[in-house]
Amino acid sequence: MLGVSTLRIIFVEILPNVVSPAVVLASLIVADAILLEAGISFLGLGEGRSTIRDAWWLSLFPGVAVVATVLALNLIGDGLNDALNPRLLGVDAYDRHTNPPDRRLVRGLRQSKG
Repeated sequence: MLGVSTLRIIFVEILPNVVSPAVVLASLIVADAILLEAGISFLGLGEGRSTIRDAWWLSLFPGVAVVATVLALNLIGDGLNDALNPRLLGVDAYDRHTNPPDRRLVRGLRQSKG
């Protein structure tokens, strides 16, 4: 990359490869924070634990909501990874999950398209 400016290297080579992992990591961190907060809240119930035996729905429905939210965040992160990851461009979605793409193949697909 001799003769190429630093900004071009950053925006063309580095940034496209950093965006996808950063977005996925952010979605996983939010999901982990939700689970951590839910666990801390559950531990803080104290005397309310006897209420769970009598009124189980008071803990079931919020628990289902937490599970659905965390699952949705993980699926959104996975979808964003599939959409933003430059290594997966030009590879069929089925093949992407069964056979991870070879970098040389993806590079060849990119060069043949453009």
